[in-house]
Amino acid sequence: MTFIPDTSQGNTGPAASVKIKNGEYDSDWEGAGHVGGPHVVKITGLDGQSSPEFPTGLPLFPEYELKLDLPKEDSLKDLEVPANWVMPRLAPVRDHGV
Repeated sequence: MTFIPDTSQGNTGPAASVKIKNGEYDSDWEGAGHVGGPHVVKITGLDGQSSPEFPTGLPLFPEYELKLDLPKEDSLKDLEVPANWVMPRLAPVRDHGV
């Protein structure tokens, strides 16, 4: 998950990336922290099964993005990716004998 200050709303500062593990995250993980104010939050879910093509795992869903106004002080914020936010199904490939 990445917290990006929303410059379109006048917020500045460094972005902060955190890992979600067992459904929980801590934005003060390894001192990353974040500035308060308007943010764009991007959530990426991976299955964690490493392969040569995908070292951190296959995507579980398309990247989810939301906008939040985060407080400057410590707080608790639950974030949820909607259950219907799923990977699109690929259409079958048809061989037309070309």
